Amino acid sequence: MSDQWSYMDFQDLLDNVLLGNISIHNQINVYSSLNDKIKTVSFLSYLLSYKNVSKNNIFYLLFTILQAFHMKILDMNKNKCISLMIKQIMKEWDNPETTLDLKSLVKQDVDKLLSRFNEFCSDYDLVENQARSEAAISVLNRSQVNTPNLKERIHKASIECESVFDEVNKYHESLLESKDVIESFSIYPFIDLSMKHKSLYLLLCEDDNITDSKMSVSENINTIFLNFVYVYNLFYKQLYQQVSFAEQIKNELENRKMSLRMLKENIGIVAVME
Repeated sequence: MSDQWSYMDFQDLLDNVLLGNISIHNQINVYSSLNDKIKTVSFLSYLLSYKNVSKNNIFYLLFTILQAFHMKILDMNKNKCISLMIKQIMKEWDNPETTLDLKSLVKQDVDKLLSRFNEFCSDYDLVENQARSEAAISVLNRSQVNTPNLKERIHKASIECESVFDEVNKYHESLLESKDVIESFSIYPFIDLSMKHKSLYLLLCEDDNITDSKMSVSENINTIFLNFVYVYNLFYKQLYQQVSFAEQIKNELENRKMSLRMLKENIGIVAVME
């Protein structure tokens, strides 16, 4: 993080978001280290200010926050007053599926995967450059052509290409499975709950003679649900972007596999010219 600005550590930020002390659909205030300046940033920008958080891996940080919200809502549901409101809202929405099977969501070190892909691309470029160089040399001086070495490098690159493709393909498939999980979850009742303030919970509890849990209903309860909806939407959007990202890599690997096959076929021409 920048030394000029004072950010909360991640756990403090998470606690404040879960408690509804911070409404993340609004800009968040950030103060300078000397407390003489102030700026406002979006929730996403705030997360990206943390060390080791990037556009590539923020998907997993949002997943962590989504997990925390899931546990928070399950815990809140133990409150009789809150549980009564949730049941009423769910009934109004024909009791949709509102449990997230978070265990089945994708867990993949995307930075490691991207690093392996980039390493393969670098190796591929070297092989391709060697093939072009030897094709040019063969025209001028056949004795300088090192076809066996080139064949071996193309073979190794082809094996690595297949291996990286299999890993990316598994990642892509797991993303699609995660997408199915997310889409089976109905967010609409929680949008509804985000518009219900504490006074409505108290009124509902009074109508059903529930008095023991009224005091523990948070003043920020609507903001808690609003924050959950916002995190859900951010994660959903990042999930779509990850699907697109995986598809782009798969297409790139398919093209390189085809190029390697062509190099294998064309290497015979160089061998004949030796």
